[in-house]
Amino acid sequence: MLEVKKQYAATPYSQENIKDIPNESYNSTISPLLFWETLLLEIRKRTIERASKVKKERNSNIKTTEEELKTLQQMGEDQCASQIAEKKEELENLRAQIMKGVLIRSKARWINEGEKVSRYFCNLENRHYTSKRMNSLINEKGEEIKDNELITNEVK
Repeated sequence: MLEVKKQYAATPYSQENIKDIPNESYNSTISPLLFWETLLLEIRKRTIERASKVKKERNSNIKTTEEELKTLQQMGEDQCASQIAEKKEELENLRAQIMKGVLIRSKARWINEGEKVSRYFCNLENRHYTSKRMNSLINEKGEEIKDNELITNEVK
């Protein structure tokens, strides 16, 4: 936000003292809506940079772990069994993080492009309700009851 404030600050403000000005008393040379859009653009830019860095680090970690695991396996499983198990577990954890992200993105894509999740689960709930419901009941007198309200009253 500080960079956006510096970029669009009104002329009475000096660039060095801009960070000391509270947001409530700040005046810019552009409209508040344009300021907001510029701020969102800066946030998006920083987020993409950070995500790219994290992805590169994660891929590098996976690659080095796979190479270490391959080296340990070539040395012989009898000598390094515990180290091999640790590396396999570490690799599984790294891959689980990736899969968690894939699941979140696929769920978001499903919500945006496909059927709404809530509608799906409502229909699923209705199906489970009808499959769990009693269709008929034989009461103490030996009569078969098929009406849902009568079955509910009889069970109570």
